[in-house]
Amino acid sequence: MIVFMSRELEKLREKIDSADRELLEVLSKRMRLVEAIGELKRAEGLEIEDKARWDDLLHKRVSWAGGLHLSSELIRDIFELIHKAAIVLEKK
Repeated sequence: MIVFMSRELEKLREKIDSADRELLEVLSKRMRLVEAIGELKRAEGLEIEDKARWDDLLHKRVSWAGGLHLSSELIRDIFELIHKAAIVLEKK
């Protein structure tokens, strides 16, 4: 089946592709920072998980999201996934 898209739709999809690439680059940068934090915590004998920090971080991100007209549920879900991956990286 051949599907023809309007040029406008194609341009919008290209912009989404570009935005997704930017998201992935920022996520990669964040995860490199997480690795560095994990190394520092291990070197200093600190606990990997910091519940107070996590609660504060999540609260701030949800607050920021509201100012950007993003769903608080979406941002909670995204940051919970990022946090789980960060904990795994910090423990390595």
